[in-house]
Amino acid sequence: MAATAVPGGRFGCIVGLDYYPGNERVIAADGTIRELGDGERRGFAQVAREHHDHLGLPFMLAETNASGDVAPGWLAATWNDTLALFDEGLPIRGYCWYSLTDQVDWDTALSVAAGTINPLGLVDLDRGERPVGRAYGALSRDAAAGRLRAMAAVTPLSSDAGPREGV
Repeated sequence: MAATAVPGGRFGCIVGLDYYPGNERVIAADGTIRELGDGERRGFAQVAREHHDHLGLPFMLAETNASGDVAPGWLAATWNDTLALFDEGLPIRGYCWYSLTDQVDWDTALSVAAGTINPLGLVDLDRGERPVGRAYGALSRDAAAGRLRAMAAVTPLSSDAGPREGV
């Protein structure tokens, strides 16, 4: 137990949290499951606070994304939540948009080789930068220079943000 006596232990553990538009769900008494939509989700900051309260370890947003036109809005919402956690003094250690490039057949969790391109990346498969990639690049450059700034809210932000991890 000595390894866990200090937050992060002697191994410097960081909890990686994945957070996607479809992560928050309600399970009814009859067992039906419904994804929470815009205005219903608690958001990454609240979910991260609960994990930190439970585990007491440093953490990061290890994986997130959204598809197409809603991606910049999702970036703004999750990035701003990350900054709020930092401003509260919680030990948030990073933010990662997954992935760099679009995914192929991610909508079926790679179970069907249909060749479907899922527009989730910062760049498309031809290396063309997406709007979310430009925004992420600007945030990254600012963060590297020691300037952490919130993003202005971007619309549309939809609960149907397309293919995501765990589908």
